[in-house]
Amino acid sequence: MKRFVFRYQTVLDVRERVQKQEEDVLRQLLSRQRAEEAEHDRLVADEVSLRTAWTEQVSGDLDLDSLLTMHASLDGMARQIVQQRSAVEVARARADNQREILTTAMQEAEVLRKLKQRDFDAWRIALDRAENAQNDEMATLRYTRRAF
Repeated sequence: MKRFVFRYQTVLDVRERVQKQEEDVLRQLLSRQRAEEAEHDRLVADEVSLRTAWTEQVSGDLDLDSLLTMHASLDGMARQIVQQRSAVEVARARADNQREILTTAMQEAEVLRKLKQRDFDAWRIALDRAENAQNDEMATLRYTRRAF
């Protein structure tokens, strides 16, 4: 009997390649998300240190120019933090979307893997039956030769 050949092997190969590509894209997006989150954390830490520095500097004397500068600096930091928080949310949304795409690609490949396994099992059963039939034929021939 001829060897096992899965009729949809090229489709399975393509689906597995697509799955691998989607995994790579997700890996890149998660890396980008971590970078955005790290930048957000850095900005928040900078804001805290700026507040601490201004509090120590202003300790007693209130200078209008210092207060205006401090207020402008903190305002700018707050805007940067809001923008960075938005960038983090966009990165999270892209990663979540990519997870869904990857899940779909994985399911499509898994369907073909199961079909391949089912076809292989059927081929194996047919092979076993053919071998058993051949063995039965050989045993019958041996028996008939001995009998005559």
